[in-house]
Amino acid sequence: MIIFLYGPDIYRREVKVRELLKVNREKRKDADIGIFDLEEEKETWKEVKDFLSQPSMFSETKTAVIYESGVADNKEWRGLLKKEIDSKEHILIISDTNAPKKNFSFLLDPSVKSTEYAELDRRSLSVFLKKEAEMRSLSFSRDAWEDFVEHIETFQLKSAAGVQELKKFELFFGEKEITKEKLHLIIQTTQKEDAFFAAKKIIFEKDIKKRIAILERAFLNNVDPAHLFNTIAFLARGKEIEQLANLDVKIKSGKAEYEDVLLEFVLKK
Repeated sequence: MIIFLYGPDIYRREVKVRELLKVNREKRKDADIGIFDLEEEKETWKEVKDFLSQPSMFSETKTAVIYESGVADNKEWRGLLKKEIDSKEHILIISDTNAPKKNFSFLLDPSVKSTEYAELDRRSLSVFLKKEAEMRSLSFSRDAWEDFVEHIETFQLKSAAGVQELKKFELFFGEKEITKEKLHLIIQTTQKEDAFFAAKKIIFEKDIKKRIAILERAFLNNVDPAHLFNTIAFLARGKEIEQLANLDVKIKSGKAEYEDVLLEFVLKK
């Protein structure tokens, strides 16, 4: 079976991936789970092939999470994916930034469970943020809410930025109503560079010198270090998740500041 998630809204896509993995673990506690990112290395499709072909010691089913499947465009890879559409032994969760090109159009066939995560327009963004705010028992005055949605529209990754800002409000104000004055105490209206854009570039950049330059530029543009660290942690995959968890322990134990661990991550990634 293939579940195909695609579109530029990386936050909502990743939330769905994690939701699917959680359900999968609950139903199949012994299932083998593999995570593969073709954007980092397009030949990773061969690792997917090996993972699916090798027998499992503990379970009859395997689940593979595949990021940016369209990066590897060859006949064998496409054939493998087509074969898995009707598989009852394997579950493939594919998460791609773009809609499939012509050679991968089969991912939009009715036999594939596909969902598009397009950028939210103003109305859809407001509805999405309202639900997220209600989940956190946050309430806004009317003028504060209008300013908040307008502020979030300035970000490149709107849904992710909105959730991060709501987390700040939850921390500072709890269940108290957020007025326009309180809102502007928190939001960074002078922020020139989107923390999510910087985080994504740091995650996918392979050149250490370029990663350092991206981090320095983020600091110069007043990107909040805590915001940047938490965003990187959300976007991280594979071994990076464990690395960031260890760095988070350093912060919470008072052994390091966010600026220090960000630099350590950029250097050791």
